[in-house]
Amino acid sequence: MNSHTDKELLILISKDNSKAFEEIYRRYWESLLDSSYKRIKDIDNSKDIVQNIFIDLWNRRAKVEIDNLAAYLNTAVRFQIFKLSAKKKSNPIFVELFDIIIATQCNIESSIQDKELKALFEAWLK
Repeated sequence: MNSHTDKELLILISKDNSKAFEEIYRRYWESLLDSSYKRIKDIDNSKDIVQNIFIDLWNRRAKVEIDNLAAYLNTAVRFQIFKLSAKKKSNPIFVELFDIIIATQCNIESSIQDKELKALFEAWLK
């Protein structure tokens, strides 16, 4: 599975291939955990965030269309942090995190991430 591209792995997981999912997990788990931890400085919540992202990816494997897996997963980390801060109802952190999300969006593949962030935000609102 190591030789497969992200796109190929996504096609395989859409066909219920658990080995392809495990490869995606191995490729991205550490970087997503690091990204989350840098933002919230809480290892347990960071692990939960990353785990939730992978659970959601597996549960939605047949429905979700992802053009750029790395961008999708990193946007999902930011969304989960946003969701966590909203649950805590801590406005200063919420505003700071939202500012980080907006600033980051402008720098990295913005059109893809804009669509993905919008979809995630709409899902959160529902």
